[in-house]
This record gives sequence, C-alpha cells and structure tokens, in this order.
Amino acid sequence: MEKKVLPNDLLLSQLADILAQGKDVKLTVKGNSMLPFIRDEIDSVLLRKVDELKVGDIVLAATPERHWLLHRIWEIQGDAFILMGDGNLSQYEMVFRPNIAGKVLKIIRGNSNKTIDCDSESHQRKARLWRRLLPYRGYILKIYKIHYGLVDDGYWKTAIRFLKQKFIK
Repeated sequence: MEKKVLPNDLLLSQLADILAQGKDVKLTVKGNSMLPFIRDEIDSVLLRKVDELKVGDIVLAATPERHWLLHRIWEIQGDAFILMGDGNLSQYEMVFRPNIAGKVLKIIRGNSNKTIDCDSESHQRKARLWRRLLPYRGYILKIYKIHYGLVDDGYWKTAIRFLKQKFIK
C-alpha cells in the first residue's frame, strides 16, 4: 500500500467526510499531544462516527477555527465538549457536537501491531488514573520523553541517573 502525506487540514476534512458516510478510518497519528497513550508517527487509530460519547473518549474534532485535533473528552456541558490532550498540562479546547468527526475505537501500536480497545475497562481505568495525575503530568511526561529519547535534556538525564543509582539497585 502506498503511503501518502497530506496537509492536516485537507486530510482531516476528507476523513471527516468519509466518517460521515459511516465508514471506519485508520489514521497514523502526528503530534505528541496524546502522549503517553498515542505516540507521534508510530501509532495509528481506528476511528468511527458514533452517536454516543462520554467523558474519557478520544475524538477527532475541529475547533471553531477549523484546527483539527485528536484529544480526550474532559467534560461535557450540553452540546459543548471540553477536550484535553493526554500530553497537555493545562490547554483545553471547546468544540461542539457537530464538529466531532469520530471517536477512536482502537489504538494500533505501530511497532507491534498490538491493538488497544479504547472502550475496554483496562484502557478506561488507565485513562481515569492519568486524569487524576494531571498535577504531576509534567514530571511524568518529562521522564517518559527522556526515557524514550524524545528529548535531549542533560539536566533531567543526570537527575534520573542519580535517582536510579540512589534508589534502584
């Protein structure tokens, strides 16, 4: 299968049209806003247009400025949905129901093709825990990014090395 790369606004608008026709779409994710659950250009997601949405679901939505994002529903206020990326520390977005193109059903791990059912109790439990860890996300994400080589931060690498030597024998 030939891989095509298109600008996000064009690609995601087209995907929204396909989802509106009732078809499922597999999309390789670009960006780090959903770390650690979804990894940039490694993982893919399977999307579907659904009627029922709940707090904790991951959705593909367009902001009023037509900026597309794949984020988790943080709160629902009538027809308004407050979204936040798992890799974000404080940034929220508000979208309205008509601007939600689809829901992530599965996360497909790119390096193993393992699939994660987003509606499974296991995934939902991890997402609820991650939500409660919001005050500590900055530290956790920094360690995660250093561990997986996503940033080169000498200070944090030294701190982690020190902690490993001191506490993990």
